[in-house]
Amino acid sequence: MFWGESCAVPLIVTALLCVTAPPVAHAAQRGCPAPDWRTRPGSAVYAYTAEDVWIAPTTNGRTIGLDGTPLAGKITPGDVVRITATGRVSYGGWFNWRGTWGPAGNGRRVDPRAAGDWPFRGGRDAALVGKWRGTGTALDVGVDSGCVTVPPGAGQGLLLVPNDDQRWDNGDVGYTATIEVSHWEKVR
Repeated sequence: MFWGESCAVPLIVTALLCVTAPPVAHAAQRGCPAPDWRTRPGSAVYAYTAEDVWIAPTTNGRTIGLDGTPLAGKITPGDVVRITATGRVSYGGWFNWRGTWGPAGNGRRVDPRAAGDWPFRGGRDAALVGKWRGTGTALDVGVDSGCVTVPPGAGQGLLLVPNDDQRWDNGDVGYTATIEVSHWEKVR
């Protein structure tokens, strides 16, 4: 008997179970878990939305959450946001002298005292980062931001941008970010 013959039956059974198994009850809530008071049964109304956004490699960023932008009016202080990203950006012009990196960056950090137009000094170099427009607070996005509560005063949206001080000379496909927003309201 060949190795492939002995594994064929379990693989087929596993595949059938994955295709035909009913969804698990807790899988109905997508996004991030509710913080603090919102976790008690009957204490909140839950809403979820998600959208894919493309961030061009040469751009000064892509704002989300404002009128005329993706997720307009759907990101408010107290909401929980999770951003996951894919793609790549070539940094350093035609000669690509800084390398090509995915949303996690190149493994180095930008000096917090660095001169230039860095969106996130102290953040990961050549990574996807965010900046809350209302507060100026930086957000380390990378491949997965994790679950982040939108801070007070951040009602002016979120800017997503490659962490580079000279974005004009970048190239390649850019980053695609999936933004998930979980919103809870207290029931009175």
